[in-house]
Amino acid sequence: MTRVHLIVGDIGGTNTRLGIVRSIGGLPQETRRFRNAEHQSFGSLLSDYLASVGVNSAAMICLAVAGVASGNRIELTNHAWTIDRDELCKITAASEALFINDLKALGLSLAHERSMPPTLLAGTPPRSAFAPRLVVGVGTGFNAALVTQHNALAKPSVSAAECGHMTLVVETETELRLRHFLARGRGRASIERALSGAGLVEIYQWVAAETGQTPAALNAAEIAGRAIDQSDPVCSDAAEIALKLLARTAGDLALAFLPMGGVYLAGSVARGLAPLMPLGGFHDTFIAKGRQTELLRSIPVFLMEDDGAALLGCVVHAQKNSQSFDKIA
Repeated sequence: MTRVHLIVGDIGGTNTRLGIVRSIGGLPQETRRFRNAEHQSFGSLLSDYLASVGVNSAAMICLAVAGVASGNRIELTNHAWTIDRDELCKITAASEALFINDLKALGLSLAHERSMPPTLLAGTPPRSAFAPRLVVGVGTGFNAALVTQHNALAKPSVSAAECGHMTLVVETETELRLRHFLARGRGRASIERALSGAGLVEIYQWVAAETGQTPAALNAAEIAGRAIDQSDPVCSDAAEIALKLLARTAGDLALAFLPMGGVYLAGSVARGLAPLMPLGGFHDTFIAKGRQTELLRSIPVFLMEDDGAALLGCVVHAQKNSQSFDKIA
């Protein structure tokens, strides 16, 4: 058993990714992915992971969490886990435990020199490497974060929000019927009710009901897969609706933040639906903002395909915010 410099984690609503950084300046190693539902608590998951990689202590731990990253106890938004700072320090023997919002971690990863280059989906690369960028995460939940960096010497600044709880915008009578379906028993339909893994499933169920069919018991990945291979018209229609809502929402957020460095789509649902984006008019919907259409056309859209990007963001956050990062080995 050994002691390492830093433990990093990305805790989503469905999956958790963990890795270890063995020394100052290192990158996450021995990264592994776990399904949250298979573990009673994050503490037990963390203990099992450390045992599997032969680590019994760390100088620090930094976790990206899908929720508000403040205080000593974190309540995940889309999973029934509570993560306690004191428990983390006890399990890892760490002197520091840091929390960061998962979208903020993704934003910080963009500025790291070892980050995986994103894929350009639409538009042209920005002229300035330091123009504001907007990360939009679509996975178990939905959120966005603005990334700013004034020059090569300045550290990046990331402002996370709670965009998934904003009200879903609809434009047609068909979309209004979908909105009513999503709002059943909830009083309202938020963006996250449509643009998330569970949202894609509900859109699929609604399309089936609208067309008089019985929906199969499919998850978001299966719906996306059937839409891509065109084996199920209901899945194809559901994916088309979800992409249109995503494009419109991303365009609205681009108007709000003016990220001239680009909109960066991230998350399992975004990656799952990405092969359909060039075919379904995604970019046309993204830029369809009336007198500001040309402004939106000048903002490129990228896809972040690195599943471990948030872990890299945790390294950046720990280096930036730890009281003792440069003093511990």
